[in-house]
Amino acid sequence: MSLALSSNDAEVISRVHDLDIDELKCASSAEELEELYEIQKSIDYINKNGSTKVALQFPDYLLQDSVKVVQELTSKTDADVFLLADTTYGSYDVDEVAASHIDADLIIHYGKSAFTSTSKIDTLFVFGKLAVGLNHVLSSFNAKYSDSTTPVVILLELNCYHLSDALREALAEHEVIVADINQADIRSNTAEACLRNCPNCDCKENEPSPDEQVVTQAENIEDIIPSDENLFDFPLDDGENGDFKGQKVGFYRIPTETPVEEMSMFFVGCKESETLHNVILQRPSLSGYVYDVRSHRCTELPNFVKRKLNKRYFIVEKVRDAKRIGILVGTMGMAGYQKIIRHLKQIIKQSGRQSYTIVVGKPNPAKLANFAEMDVFVLVACPEQSFVDEPRDYFKSIATPYEVEVALNKNREWSSKYITDFRELLLGGSQYVKFEADLSSDISLIDGSLRDFSSHSSRTESCDDNTVALTSEEKALELFHPFSSANFYANRSWRGLEQNLGKTPVRTAQPGRDGVPTKYTNITS
Repeated sequence: MSLALSSNDAEVISRVHDLDIDELKCASSAEELEELYEIQKSIDYINKNGSTKVALQFPDYLLQDSVKVVQELTSKTDADVFLLADTTYGSYDVDEVAASHIDADLIIHYGKSAFTSTSKIDTLFVFGKLAVGLNHVLSSFNAKYSDSTTPVVILLELNCYHLSDALREALAEHEVIVADINQADIRSNTAEACLRNCPNCDCKENEPSPDEQVVTQAENIEDIIPSDENLFDFPLDDGENGDFKGQKVGFYRIPTETPVEEMSMFFVGCKESETLHNVILQRPSLSGYVYDVRSHRCTELPNFVKRKLNKRYFIVEKVRDAKRIGILVGTMGMAGYQKIIRHLKQIIKQSGRQSYTIVVGKPNPAKLANFAEMDVFVLVACPEQSFVDEPRDYFKSIATPYEVEVALNKNREWSSKYITDFRELLLGGSQYVKFEADLSSDISLIDGSLRDFSSHSSRTESCDDNTVALTSEEKALELFHPFSSANFYANRSWRGLEQNLGKTPVRTAQPGRDGVPTKYTNITS
């Protein structure tokens, strides 16, 4: 059965994954199971933290081993182990919602991940180990860099990260840096930048600097955030988090002060990887090669940035034209998602537009088609899932928080370095810019109409933004924002089925039309 606001039941069953056969290989022995899924590491973590209810989250391509992993953890720990059936927002996102249904105190996330922290439940990441031939990777590397004097940085996809130590050892004589994964930033033991909303965390005792206090006290969007919340629940930028001297690109740490743009990148993973695309979007001037673990071929980095950014800037213009913006919740497990939603609601309101928060699970065209009044959507999701698949299938454009900021914030300029992590846009983030509404009148680049929202920016609303009209048709909707959904539907020629109570005669039930469209039984020829 398929409902208007739920995914088709058959989608999960019939879903086809384009995966290498080695990635689907089951663990044939207990030794392989231990190595691939780091069973002992999980057991030690459970026992050390005294976890009593553990939720296991597997992506589809690792489900064949899930029962064996459950049996191993159940037999060697005292915890109750649960297997999460299907993820709410996708396999990259930690499904904190499903885990909270069983009051889990630990989530073990297997496979590829956006590598972002959760806000409430402790999370352990196990990437899995894709079978990759180290010798073939090294031969491909030597073929491309045998005569090169340019320093090289190697980035490994999460399921290939187990090769990091071997690559460091094999390439020790070369000017090569193997990037680390930024695991320190997702652990609760970092005092400078805790990533979870823990009630008794010592990091809440850290006071912001005087400059940050001035920004917080200013008349700005952050005034809506209660003072007792930890504003710094996301990784700080380079050089601000401990003694680390280097650079961060996505969830990678590159331990060198040499600009990444002056280095050549060698990526080991899938050429179509979301992780690779995110890195290139953030650093579009990067050059280098990709070793594709599926085809075992080494090719140049894909050159899609210019075309991609042109398409995304078109959506920025759609946001500027929009009167009603739907904030689409695409994650409930990534720390900071509530803050960015409040941030978006506030800047949309200050810009004279109307916002609505929409929660429909993983978005698809059928679900969003139910919200015909929205002019554009903005998706709040983890960096790996910031863009929907097949955007042309959706009847309205779907923007990112960065694009909304560019469209509505007078102080933020469009940049070739795209921001996919919404936490960087918040106060304390590396890309934070104080908000100032752009209320100047101009001409739309989409349809040539005049854009003027200045008359609605200072409007004081006497009710909540999302209040539904309960008045009769005859009453004017002066109570509501001029761009509200209530006004949108009031001006439509067809408003749906109407009850017309007391206006139609009471009659007994009559047989309705029966048959098939080619011939109904109650129609005479």
